Amino acid sequence: MEALLVVDVQNEFSAKGQRAVPNYEDAVMRIKARVAQSRDAKRPIAWVKHHNKPTESKAFVPGSWGAELSAELGASDGFGPEKLFEKDVYGAFTFTTLEEWLRTLGVTSVLIVGFYTHMCVSTTAREALVRGFEVAIDPDATGARALDHPLLGSQSADEVGHAALLHLTNMGVVLSVGSYHSQSWIWYLSRFNVRYSNVSTKCRPYGTPWIHRSCTQDYRPGLVRRFAPSGLCNSPAFRHFGALRLFTNIPSL
Repeated sequence: MEALLVVDVQNEFSAKGQRAVPNYEDAVMRIKARVAQSRDAKRPIAWVKHHNKPTESKAFVPGSWGAELSAELGASDGFGPEKLFEKDVYGAFTFTTLEEWLRTLGVTSVLIVGFYTHMCVSTTAREALVRGFEVAIDPDATGARALDHPLLGSQSADEVGHAALLHLTNMGVVLSVGSYHSQSWIWYLSRFNVRYSNVSTKCRPYGTPWIHRSCTQDYRPGLVRRFAPSGLCNSPAFRHFGALRLFTNIPSL
């Protein structure tokens, strides 16, 4: 069973908040769509809210407007299991009962959305991986902020988010974009000689492993070709409808 983890979708990340995310409005719309999908399927939804500690910055102060979940978001009755978890560290599994709740419900895979891509979303994804969950992230339902360092240089919000997700995919996280392909992500993947597979319902069980039956499109510059591998795909994450499975370090064709 898959559960949706909605991580830190709070007012503080809006344009009026102290930790504004440039693509906040678009990401929240996508997050709401993911919530609706999960509720239609009566899948579990874990709502995660972050609070800063008293010794930390004045953002995400408990009881403040910035610490509240964004409008129209939060646990609701009448659907599948939903529960709110509060944390004061980057990872949603640390010092919470999230893992216990998921195990009790029989959850084996999680789809993560929320903010920041490079901080709490990334940490939560890593925590889920080491606990044996299959992990997917919707890149259009998350966001980062620009970073600058006197020695390391600077990156835009998009670059920070893309880099964070690139690291996670190298660890086994799947990018899930539903039923459409984001053109920005196709462009970004092409820069890294990465090809992806749209693995909707063409994947099916064949014994213990899963067979990858769908075609893979290579988006590297100058290449317009398709090929249909028939080898074994050991990642059960291919079961996700419309998931993007990244293949890195592939020799040039």
